[in-house]
Amino acid sequence: MKIVINRKFGGFGLSNISMIHLAKRKGITVYPYLLRLNFGELPEHMTTTFTRYHGEPDESLKLLTQLKLFRKDLELDTFTLQDRVDLDDYMEKYDPWNWNPNDYRTDKDLIAIVTEDDKAATTRFSKLVVVDIFDGHDYEISEYDGMEQVYVGKDLQVINGED
Repeated sequence: MKIVINRKFGGFGLSNISMIHLAKRKGITVYPYLLRLNFGELPEHMTTTFTRYHGEPDESLKLLTQLKLFRKDLELDTFTLQDRVDLDDYMEKYDPWNWNPNDYRTDKDLIAIVTEDDKAATTRFSKLVVVDIFDGHDYEISEYDGMEQVYVGKDLQVINGED
């Protein structure tokens, strides 16, 4: 069995372009936007700006910017939401595609993307690799500050000192 893990300090994450490739592999049409939080002096002044993503390299992205994939074409180059006011209608109006690769380490499409995209699949905080583990064996992913390793064995049990 194959599994995807992160081998770099920082944390498990898939690059923006690979998230778009993953959606295509799954047969889902998505419209990518970069999400940027804009902080005001008061929490109620915080806004979120979305700008259509055209495949800019991940290295050029600023901190606090992330990719958001929508299933509806918003036909806008940029738009801003006031978090406290607009987010109630967010899910229905914009139909975001939320798929967290961290929750699907053995997903065949994720494994293919990491294999095919290779270095392009990783981010400045991650280095994703595919590892083989024995079929029929249990596994546990252990991480320290984002760097992961896999423990494999039969009937793997967590021992935490409690009865």
